[in-house]
Amino acid sequence: MADVLSKGQTISVLMSLSGMLAISLYNRYVSKKPLSNKGQTRLIVVSTVMMAATLLGVVGLKNWYYGSLALFMLHTMFGSLENMLGGIVLQTTIQTENRRATIMSVANALDAGAEVVILAINGFLSDRYGIGFAWVSLAVLGLVIFLLAIFGMQSKKLEVEEI
Repeated sequence: MADVLSKGQTISVLMSLSGMLAISLYNRYVSKKPLSNKGQTRLIVVSTVMMAATLLGVVGLKNWYYGSLALFMLHTMFGSLENMLGGIVLQTTIQTENRRATIMSVANALDAGAEVVILAINGFLSDRYGIGFAWVSLAVLGLVIFLLAIFGMQSKKLEVEEI
């Protein structure tokens, strides 16, 4: 029996630890300060941009294992932070308790459905053109769609209303 973890197991453990570290840092430093919806949105935007940037860095450093691994752990931290902030924004936006469960269920189902579609596209692109191309193209596409949505919301000055 092997006494050491394989690379895949090590990466899985590091990803879990990175996510826990991000959430711990948020809870220790950021969550103690009152955040408006604008502040939370700003954190989500920064986190999303950093997720795309670190993923591009991972692909760019593919020949340097430890550098790309470190950037991927940062990517995981920003992803955990973004996921948590999205949940917080949804929970605080929905004021009516009897609607919260339904809206959260629908949001989680849509999120899971989008993830399945994106993973299928990622698999197709990876098989056809390589994993680096798939990651870069989907990171850029996701970032562009996200930024267009944010700019569209700001240009129309949409405010979150009580649901």
